Amino acid sequence: MTNLYDIFEIIGTVAFSISGATTAIKKDMDLLGVVVLGMTTAVGGGILRDVIGNRTPSIFYQPDIIFLAFLTSFVIFLIAYISNIDFTEQKYFFLIFTISDSLGLAVFTIFGCQKMLCAYPSGAVVFFGVLTGVGGGLLRDILAGQKPYVLTKHFYASSCILGALVYMGIRSYAGGFAVLTGVVSIFILRLLAAKFKWNLPKVS
Repeated sequence: MTNLYDIFEIIGTVAFSISGATTAIKKDMDLLGVVVLGMTTAVGGGILRDVIGNRTPSIFYQPDIIFLAFLTSFVIFLIAYISNIDFTEQKYFFLIFTISDSLGLAVFTIFGCQKMLCAYPSGAVVFFGVLTGVGGGLLRDILAGQKPYVLTKHFYASSCILGALVYMGIRSYAGGFAVLTGVVSIFILRLLAAKFKWNLPKVS
């Protein structure tokens, strides 16, 4: 099980780094901006979770995660810099951003639940899982000067809540399958919401 969560943490870190870096490129940021936004997106949710949960943020004793986020963001910048791919073009941005952001959201929501299982009751575990999932994207959007997705678009936090509830509901008897089910549920819901523009009701 430990190896499974290590793999998921790597996948989530890479995915969120890509979403942050592509957002920075779209916002016409330089190399430093791309790296900072990519790293912030990757580790921001975990920092918020640990601070609110009265823990030392795990990144302080996991420098490999910080380095992975830095490396991923730097590679995305290089690809955009030396290639003919226009990351600001809507079709490329939507594809790269939506897939990477959805994957990071799904993985880190369930990862966040797992990190808090032994310390808090079920409701709080779901809260911390959702915070881990959406926190990095929230900080990314604030730094990029745009309305946070979590507050405005595409069934964002709602997907995390539903997926976390699924995970918590079947965790006690499904084991590792519960993790995969929770991740896949969030990932698919988020992609479908982005594709078909599902949103919660708003006041016109």
